[in-house]
Amino acid sequence: RVLLALSGEGTQRTYTIAEVVRLPSLIPYGVLLVVVLLGIARLKGLAAITGLAASIAVFLLAIVPAIQRGDDPLVATVAGSIAVLIASVFVVHGFGAKSVAALGGTVAGLVIVGGLGAIALAAARMSGFTGEETIFVSVATEGRLDVARLALASVIVGSLGALVDMSVGQSSTA
Repeated sequence: RVLLALSGEGTQRTYTIAEVVRLPSLIPYGVLLVVVLLGIARLKGLAAITGLAASIAVFLLAIVPAIQRGDDPLVATVAGSIAVLIASVFVVHGFGAKSVAALGGTVAGLVIVGGLGAIALAAARMSGFTGEETIFVSVATEGRLDVARLALASVIVGSLGALVDMSVGQSSTA
């Protein structure tokens, strides 16, 4: 199965293959992953799945619509990331001193990653325009979307998993 893009001029229509639809073939693997996770980790596995669902919900229901409205992608991503961190740390690890310490460390790490990312993007003079897609997004939003800040937001999102793992490990050790 493929997803088609329709374009046309007058009565002439042109179809192009936009992408291959892979979701149906990935569903059995997702189900297997959930079953194995629940079988091995039981309640911790359920908590991890719940944290993942909360993270996906925050991104799909808060961050993406904020960016589509034309809000600052960096502000939306940082606020959404903090919400994801709160949900994932407390859902997966419970409420306690270790969780609060891990959350504080993760938020501090998030701020550091954001600062270092901003410095690196500025030093390398990265505009965020990586190809046709980013140009199309910029044109479609009439330049309201700051693509460089969106690139920095993606760096922050990419760091979340490592930051949480590191903070929880350090707070458990301490």
